[in-house]
Amino acid sequence: MTSKSLFFRLIKEDLKRKIWAISLSFLMFFFWMPVAAAMAISSLNQDLERWIAEGTLFGEGITAQMQYEINLLDLVPEILGFENPLVAITIGIAAIVLALTGFMYLHSRKQMDFYHSIPVRREIIFAVKYLDGFIIVASTYLINLIFAWSFL
Repeated sequence: MTSKSLFFRLIKEDLKRKIWAISLSFLMFFFWMPVAAAMAISSLNQDLERWIAEGTLFGEGITAQMQYEINLLDLVPEILGFENPLVAITIGIAAIVLALTGFMYLHSRKQMDFYHSIPVRREIIFAVKYLDGFIIVASTYLINLIFAWSFL
């Protein structure tokens, strides 16, 4: 008989084995989102200083500060959203890699015999592997989204 907390213990154990995937996913999202946001904000601040120093006009009633805020609002979806192609590519690659590594045991006769001999239903094993992949990508994306949002 299996315990009711088996599912969560299996998730915890599988996440321990995938620390490399968590760190790799975190680093990729870190460079595509918070670092890109910091660089874009730095560039935008330099533009604002230059606009103020030169007295640049952007149209009737639009000051340099207003243009800065307009550019900042345009920048948010480009860096944080799925308009950033690097974020979408990272999510796609992470999904493929996590699926391949999570279900690699199906290609080895010994590993498959082992996994299917333990007293856990195959549906539970599948759900654990599937949910761990989702947790890894979603958590690292959300953490880096918060970091990037703090720059903006």
